[in-house]
Amino acid sequence: MRKFQLFITENSFLIGLSFVAFSIIGYLLNFIGHPSSNNSDWGDFGSYLEGITSPFIGIIGIVLTYNILNNQNKESRQSEFKNMFQILFDSLEEKKDLISIKKGRKTYTNKQAIKFINNDLNKLITYLKKKDNSRKIEDIVYEAFWSVFDDIDGSSAIYMKNMHNCLKIIDNYCINTHKITYAHLLRAQMDSDEMVFLLYNGVASSDFKNFKNRIEKYTMLQDIKHIKTIDLEVKKLYDNKAFEEK
Repeated sequence: MRKFQLFITENSFLIGLSFVAFSIIGYLLNFIGHPSSNNSDWGDFGSYLEGITSPFIGIIGIVLTYNILNNQNKESRQSEFKNMFQILFDSLEEKKDLISIKKGRKTYTNKQAIKFINNDLNKLITYLKKKDNSRKIEDIVYEAFWSVFDDIDGSSAIYMKNMHNCLKIIDNYCINTHKITYAHLLRAQMDSDEMVFLLYNGVASSDFKNFKNRIEKYTMLQDIKHIKTIDLEVKKLYDNKAFEEK
């Protein structure tokens, strides 16, 4: 159906002209056979042409009107998407400032906090693996993440929720040809520590439905393959496409 609409839209003038031409030829061959000087013949021909072409022109008009309305709807959705994405994207740095962790008497925020959080997660995962190496790596990461999450009083929740909402609206509202571009824009604003933190959240944050799937779908972690501090088993929790060499 979509291909038919596209064909009609792109070739409507040619189709209409061809149909009129064939109608004229068919009438002349079947009813007259040669040009006529009789006015009534031309009147009959006009009635014939109108009766034949009107339904067809009507169909073309319906298709074109539908396409115009559909394109207007798409433009409206794209405008809505851009507004939502811009608001969320612009707020990420602000929400990152909310992330905090206390070390001794000092409290660290933003990127420094993320670096310490990742370090604590790495150490805890290593410890839990040594303690019981028969456990599934998913369970170990989950336990480590929520333990550290409690230590930081859930201060990363708003930032990570905004990150997922950015991916969500890209997935649901952005036109297909632009989705990867916007996802790459989102990924470009993250440094390596933030990508590692995204990795842990994607595995452990089951509260955000489809978060991990969208991280994989848009290869948000393709650069993380170069980071040696992350346990290889943890990396393998993601679809391998996220770590393929480009």
